[in-house]
Amino acid sequence: LYRRCKATLNMSSVSSKKRKRSEVAEVPEAEKKNQWYTFPCAPVRQADKKAVRIYADGVYDMFHYGHARSLQQAKELFPNAYLIVGVTSDAATTRHKGQTLFDEKERAEMVSHCRFVDEVVACCPWEITQEFIDEYNIDYVVHGEDACINEQGEDVYGFVKSIGKFKTIKRTDGVSTSDLIMRILKNYGTYVRRNLRRGYKPADIGLSFLAAQQIRLEDTWSAVTGFVGSVFGTSKSSTPEEPAAKRQKTEETDAEETGSQPSNGTSH
Repeated sequence: LYRRCKATLNMSSVSSKKRKRSEVAEVPEAEKKNQWYTFPCAPVRQADKKAVRIYADGVYDMFHYGHARSLQQAKELFPNAYLIVGVTSDAATTRHKGQTLFDEKERAEMVSHCRFVDEVVACCPWEITQEFIDEYNIDYVVHGEDACINEQGEDVYGFVKSIGKFKTIKRTDGVSTSDLIMRILKNYGTYVRRNLRRGYKPADIGLSFLAAQQIRLEDTWSAVTGFVGSVFGTSKSSTPEEPAAKRQKTEETDAEETGSQPSNGTSH
């Protein structure tokens, strides 16, 4: 998981920069062919002939509330809207943005369960064509405010904008797939320990035998020191200030019994 997360971030940072035409690899044959297909939604929704047909596309990796909010905005653009969502293929996504955590079928499955979605198109084209618009009878295409530039430095939605079928929706700040991956990377050790405790083998997590043994020894030592501390009163709850507080309380009790004034409660 760590390696996949790291690879995703590295590929995303590279693809975000404009590359020269000479540096662009050839488009795979699989991407040149029309391989998109309608993924069954759960539950299946019937299209209203009078509804405005809205199309939104994306990677939708690690589907989160930011994705859901964007689809809600798309759905609510018109009182009677039929929302079609395109999910990019693994090949196109890896080529343009980087490795994903979920494959194309898993991502399409996640999107299909969103209550705002009426239809899902798996392996949708990276750049929308007139052929695709005609096949799905699309009235408007929606996307966030962030710019999407291809390897040639052109707007991915340039064609749709030129024919007056593009509408903008707002992006949800504070959450993205890259942000979620960063949370995993920052707490990598915590999640490794979690999965080892849950019975995963070191090889499943990409750990060597020695690295796994070191983690287990550290956990065992932490448990032993915690137990010893709780028995002998040297746990973390015992702070340097506690003895002074106890002495002050004892002096106050003695003063009440003898009628004398207690001291400051501190020793100099």
